[in-house]
Amino acid sequence: MRAVPDETGHRIYEHDHEKHSGELNLEQLTTLVPYLKKHNLDHIEDLKKWQLQTIEAGFDDIADELREIIELSKKIDYHFTTALDIIKRLG
Repeated sequence: MRAVPDETGHRIYEHDHEKHSGELNLEQLTTLVPYLKKHNLDHIEDLKKWQLQTIEAGFDDIADELREIIELSKKIDYHFTTALDIIKRLG
């Protein structure tokens, strides 16, 4: 996956949803979970920018929905942190 800027300078992520074969191991999770956590945090920052823009444009209902998405994404980040703690404990 890579981030590329759109015409407004916001990041757009191009995802490669490749299939993984074999068993997942702790070493892979040690790489994967921090990557996913950062990816989620990047999305939160982008969503905050989009929320401000929707407020400025008068789309308050959409801004409210983006605020909810941001809050849910923060809860997701908490769970990534918990997963990282478990990985550290197992490692």
